Amino acid sequence: AVVSTQSTGWLQESKEVNNLIVAIDAISSLINYNMFMHRDRRIGRGTFNRILDSLVIIADSRGWSKLPNKFRNFYLPWAFNLSRFCVPQNGECRYQVISSTNSFYEGQQLSSLLSKHSNLIFHFKHPDIVCDLPGKCGFILKTVPSKHKGELWTLRLSTDIEEYSGQPVHFHKEVRAERMTPFICKVDGIDSRFIFGLGFVSRVSDLEKFYSTFSGNSGIFQVLYEI
Repeated sequence: AVVSTQSTGWLQESKEVNNLIVAIDAISSLINYNMFMHRDRRIGRGTFNRILDSLVIIADSRGWSKLPNKFRNFYLPWAFNLSRFCVPQNGECRYQVISSTNSFYEGQQLSSLLSKHSNLIFHFKHPDIVCDLPGKCGFILKTVPSKHKGELWTLRLSTDIEEYSGQPVHFHKEVRAERMTPFICKVDGIDSRFIFGLGFVSRVSDLEKFYSTFSGNSGIFQVLYEI
């Protein structure tokens, strides 16, 4: 219990970690860092399970919404199954999963995408919107690379209507960035799906190591949107 408290106690108060998927990403990123950068700090299975038990308690105390039921079949690296953090089948969920129209098939393509200014396009009609405009409702997330080659990058929600000129979607102001948690869903084979928060692959220079460890067929950007 002491190890679990030391490993996850900061999640109880953190303002940056404000929902369950971000907390899971934070833990996954910590494990990833230890795995590749400090092999002497690798987390054992027993400690790992205690961390997850602590996270269940923290999520409940902070009132975080559970994940969609479809995430029960999703995994993070190291067989981090998400089933205990999901709503039951047919249960009410406050999140909607939105897939980007952009997909990638090789690590190099993903690395190239994140290393330059790119548009990630999402089709999404907010339930509060009554729209009679031509075309599809949606939004664009812009990749904003760091000025330092191979380092950090960010995503920015495009809210300027002029930026949607000539694009396959139009934007409504009801769509808010603070409601979004982007992540990457990677497909291995037919049934296995791994998700990776953006903290896990936040440095472009880490992508080659990421792909050499978790090889697979294809992947896609997705957004978990809290309604």
